[in-house]
Amino acid sequence: MIAVLAVIATNLIDFQTDGLRSVILNANSSASWSHRLDAVLLGSAAVVGLIGARRRPDRRLAWLALAGILAFFFLDEVSSLHRSIDGLNAGKLLYLPILVLAVGCIWRLTSDVDTVPGLGASLALLCGAYLLHLFALYNERAVYLTGEYQARVGLKEGTELAGLLLALSALWALAQARPSNITGPLGVSRRLRRTRRAR
Repeated sequence: MIAVLAVIATNLIDFQTDGLRSVILNANSSASWSHRLDAVLLGSAAVVGLIGARRRPDRRLAWLALAGILAFFFLDEVSSLHRSIDGLNAGKLLYLPILVLAVGCIWRLTSDVDTVPGLGASLALLCGAYLLHLFALYNERAVYLTGEYQARVGLKEGTELAGLLLALSALWALAQARPSNITGPLGVSRRLRRTRRAR
């Protein structure tokens, strides 16, 4: 919540006082403080993915795939790739299959561990940020130069930042987690499976 309010506040301050000319405060700019922090978090999360792949050989493919996706989003954040994709017709929808694959990787990684604190909230926030990006933000200059639109920009960027902060913490906890007695989305315990096989 603090991250969301901070991005909204700094973006609106820049809009009201400097007409969005401050590169650091302007949440529309890829050089803003929130975008730079996003990049740091994405790069760090990609490294955590590699650590997870090393710690859990039985889940290495899922960890490596997730690390690759996070590395892609890191490059998307620090390069002109994001602007190029947004410039395409329905370009924003190109992110959808990548996000679905990321959720699939996380589903696989959590299939044999206990609940990971913050993981569900981070996914909800990141999905919310993507939906805001799809439906609440559009390039129309008459609307762009309004406080309401800039508040939506701050909300989208702040929601994304909050989701990434939680995601990094949750992924680190997941990389350190050991398999529990509960495995799979149906929650069938290993102990119960062994008992059934013994019978």
